[in-house]
Amino acid sequence: MIMKKIILSLFVALSALLQAQVFTHKISPGEELSSANAVVYALPQLVFKIDVWVEETHSIPGPYASYANRLLGLSDLITSDSKSYHIKSVALKSDYIADPNQLYYTELGDVSGKSDKSRFLQMNEAGLFGGFSPMEQNNSNSTTHVVVEKVRTGIPDFRYFADANLIEKVDAALAYMVIRKNRIELISGFQEVAYPVGTFEIMNQELRQMEDDYIALFAGKKLKSDIHYVFFYTPSADQPNIIAPIFKFSEDLGLKYLSTSGGEKVSLAIKSNGLAEKLHDTNLSGVVSGLIYRFPETAEVWVKYGRKEFDKQMITIPQLGRLQNVRMGNHIFELHTKTGGLKTLEIRE
Repeated sequence: MIMKKIILSLFVALSALLQAQVFTHKISPGEELSSANAVVYALPQLVFKIDVWVEETHSIPGPYASYANRLLGLSDLITSDSKSYHIKSVALKSDYIADPNQLYYTELGDVSGKSDKSRFLQMNEAGLFGGFSPMEQNNSNSTTHVVVEKVRTGIPDFRYFADANLIEKVDAALAYMVIRKNRIELISGFQEVAYPVGTFEIMNQELRQMEDDYIALFAGKKLKSDIHYVFFYTPSADQPNIIAPIFKFSEDLGLKYLSTSGGEKVSLAIKSNGLAEKLHDTNLSGVVSGLIYRFPETAEVWVKYGRKEFDKQMITIPQLGRLQNVRMGNHIFELHTKTGGLKTLEIRE
């Protein structure tokens, strides 16, 4: 029933010219609206998009690890299969959607042919004041987790591996030492051969790769993967200062949901500048003369993990602001396209 009242769907910034008295009231859940000459609009709310990049390091012991010290004198080696994680970076982005708690019903009065009064109200396709594209709507204080991608570097298998007796291990150790000797001689110029630059680089890279593959049989290897997560969070209008947990993180377990055990909470911190506290919301009981807009609040926002802080920035958050009303008369006004706050007001006598 409400959707039938949304009679304007223009992809432009808000401006309104009303040369007559209009009345607005807030819509209650399930309310049926009867006036034919009316419009429903919504004020915007901000939704945070939190991008998190985590690096996973998978340590894999070599199949010849028990012979590493005996044959090559190695002591710094991987002895057990394990994974470790660290947060590489966090990025905060924001977008605006219709606030389901801020729906209003405006009666435009008489529009018969006998009236010379004009009424002009522009909105976007979501019933919002403003010309911005809405994101998919999220419930207040909700978080959504998505693994966007996992990119791994390196291969988990070991080249030149032969599961045989000690002779195979000795052969692998000798092969490693020969390859390393050849690469050192190549770099030092001991071979006294003037290789072209391109040929020299290719030979050096191939020898280095073979050297790494053979030493990995004894010392083990580390595979690194970059994992990209996405979360959404919608601040609540009644919490201008909050530390809201988004997920958990552990260097041993990686990124986990809040409902899981273990790990330390990673939170979105919001610190309001307190401007909205100096204002009072318009009394919305009954019918209000004019249109309702919102004086937005600005807050400092960042992601907090222990003592670490990521992507701290100042952001205007509409839902933390105060509701106000502007009476029409013979005036022109314009609201900001994203915050729903009053931008300009031209008073006409």
